Amino acid sequence: MNKKIYIIIILLILIPVCYAYEFNKQHNRKSNPIQENIVNQTIKYDVDVKQITADYKELEELPAKFDLEDAIQSHYYVYMEGREYNKEVYTNFLVNIEKGEKSFARVATTTIEGDVIIIDLNYDGSSITIKKDSTRDKFSSEEDRIITTAQYTHVGQITKDDRHYWVAYNNNIDEDSFVISQIN
Repeated sequence: MNKKIYIIIILLILIPVCYAYEFNKQHNRKSNPIQENIVNQTIKYDVDVKQITADYKELEELPAKFDLEDAIQSHYYVYMEGREYNKEVYTNFLVNIEKGEKSFARVATTTIEGDVIIIDLNYDGSSITIKKDSTRDKFSSEEDRIITTAQYTHVGQITKDDRHYWVAYNNNIDEDSFVISQIN
C-alpha cells in the first residue's frame, strides 16, 4: 500500500513539473525569434548605401509570410520585447544623416496583434523618404493593406510614457511625428 501512495505522490508532482517544463519550452520558442547564438551576435552594418540596397529586395518583392525572424536575419533594425536587433542599422543611419551622406535603413515592427510592418528609410542628402509596407496587417481593412510613401526632413527621438521612439518629422517633433520604431 505504501508503494502505491508513493507512486501516486510522485506522479502528482511529476506531471505538473513536466507540463510546466513543456509550456516554458514552447513559450521561449515563440518569444525567442532566432537561435540564441545568432541573437547575441552583433551584426555589423558598416557598409555604404549601395552595398546595403543591393542586398535588399523591394518591399513589393518580399514574401507575404515574412516574419520578425526573417527581418533579423536579413539585417533589418528590429525592436522586440525590450531588445534591439541589428542596432547598427539605426546608429549608422543617424550618423550618416548628421554627416549629410546618403543612407538607407530597413526597419521591421509589429502591430498590436503581431503582424509585421516593414519601413524603408532612404535619405538622399536633404530629405528622408519613408516607404511603409502594411500589406501583412491582417486586422486592417483591405484598402489599408498597402505600401505608402511620405517625405520628412528630420529624424530624432522622443519619449512618451517612459518609452523611447525613433521618429521622423518635418517642422515640430511633438506635433507631426511619424513613429518608425521603439528604441532602447
